[in-house]
Amino acid sequence: MARVISKGSIPDYLAYRPPLYPLLLGVIYMLFGDGALIPRLLQIFIGVISCVLVQRIGSRLFGNVCGFFAGIIASITGLIVYFDLELLPTSLYIFLMLLMINEMLKIESGTGSALKAGIWFSLGCLCRPTLLTFFPIAVLWLWNGGTGKKKTGMFGIAVLAFLLFSTVSHIAIKSGPVIVSSQGGVNFFIGNNVESDGMTARLPGFGAGWSWDTIESWAEAYKGKPLTPAAVDKVFWGLGFSEIQSDVGGFLNRTIRKAGLFWNRYEISSNRDLYYHGRSFPIIGFLMKLSFVLFLPFALVGFFANLKSRNTKLIVYLLVVYYLSTLPFFVNARFRHPLTPFLIVGSMGAIQYLIKQFGKREYPKNLIVIIIAFFIGTILPFSTSSGIDPERWDYGLFTEGKALERSGRTAEAEQNYILALEHNPRAPYVNYHLGELMRARGNLNGAVNYFQQELEIQPQFGKGWNELGVVQIDRGNQDKALQCFERAVSVQPGLKEAARNAARIYAYKGIAASEMEDWTHVYKNAKRANDLEPADPIYRVLLLESRFHMGDTVGISNELGSLLKEFPSLPPVIELSALLHSKINSR
Repeated sequence: MARVISKGSIPDYLAYRPPLYPLLLGVIYMLFGDGALIPRLLQIFIGVISCVLVQRIGSRLFGNVCGFFAGIIASITGLIVYFDLELLPTSLYIFLMLLMINEMLKIESGTGSALKAGIWFSLGCLCRPTLLTFFPIAVLWLWNGGTGKKKTGMFGIAVLAFLLFSTVSHIAIKSGPVIVSSQGGVNFFIGNNVESDGMTARLPGFGAGWSWDTIESWAEAYKGKPLTPAAVDKVFWGLGFSEIQSDVGGFLNRTIRKAGLFWNRYEISSNRDLYYHGRSFPIIGFLMKLSFVLFLPFALVGFFANLKSRNTKLIVYLLVVYYLSTLPFFVNARFRHPLTPFLIVGSMGAIQYLIKQFGKREYPKNLIVIIIAFFIGTILPFSTSSGIDPERWDYGLFTEGKALERSGRTAEAEQNYILALEHNPRAPYVNYHLGELMRARGNLNGAVNYFQQELEIQPQFGKGWNELGVVQIDRGNQDKALQCFERAVSVQPGLKEAARNAARIYAYKGIAASEMEDWTHVYKNAKRANDLEPADPIYRVLLLESRFHMGDTVGISNELGSLLKEFPSLPPVIELSALLHSKINSR
């Protein structure tokens, strides 16, 4: 997306993701080329400013000493450092959240700007739209603090103006009424379908390797017509709610699981195995010990001990709303990580509070509450198992293998995949990638073996069935290939490539039957080809031709006329039209 923007174009799928980060990355690519160095340097700079903002927020909440140490801790926290180097919106989003909260705290002290707070809030929403759920809380907090109608109104107008501009822009590029992005629906479906594990972006039939084309094809196949991104989003919201209605008990279980996973003791990887790469980069691995889980018990103590403060309440409201807004979707490290800076601030506040209390040689008046808060923060990470084993290397080897494969180092990629299977013989998608490598080398038997092993692990993996069918075509086994393509379509109706491949085989069978004038079989094969690819005129012509030879000259007349208007220069249409007219005129 960013590369398309860097060339001065607006991608058709702009609505697919929140626009701010791709636009920023596109501008950087436009000015400096599409290398990773400049964006990473910019994100490191943003990360440095974020640490300063953590210091300022900590100072406003709990004093200068607390703020100082909060800023230092933020600068050496593993995931904060890690995400500054990833080309993902996480660091930018954290930066904007910190700017917004810092400005709101300044408003409380009488020095802040409601307009600035609204701008930072809006940009944060354009980076990750779940922040929108915090908007009513932010407005109420400003209003109740005596900020005044004018400043509260300025905040609201700034936020709504940006969102209105975003919506109008999406309408202008024919995406439909998309406020920020059209990905919310598919994420909602992913987090609530019966196959969901609550923590990975696996789309049924496609796994984690899906794209906008994938979900667009699925939605259009489901509706049977072309759709705008806004309409695609609506389809997946509907599918998600249908899953919930069909299995309310399962939905409750999945939601409870996600509620626990958010606080779990291991970082749930999305793009890369954080622990594997932590071993590859020992500094990051060491700094990861300063983690979400370590901060949580102390943060809860810090917030509970200072809950009478309006400033503390603002942070607590943010934590609660952010947490609840994540649960309808799915949980992983980069979705919970934006709360880490605020937990660091709370932790430093707790330590400072306890030092002061015990320095007076007296127990805190709310000691029981503090003990309960610390206990909750300690047991929450162990309440739900993510199934992650930080000592298992299969996912890290797999993701590293994919990176090697993309760079053309296929022999090294193959070794990584094989090692991944040694660590976990049922690691998903590894056999699939090995199958692709074997097919590229012409080792068709090896490709079939790997694809079949993948499908034993994931029988609902539509792309796997399609690729197995392609290899069967290469081996000259048309019937087995057709079975694979039909299986792919049955498990994933929106898989256009599989539908197209199956339709072609049916068409070949129909043409072969026409040479033998077996029009019943021509009709049967042409009908299935047309069902799979209704937009292809060749299959429609073949279907009409079979009906013509079966005596349905009257029935096909109108359909053929419409087809001739749509494709006036297509030879098979012209020939069949001439044949029909000749038949009619000879009567």
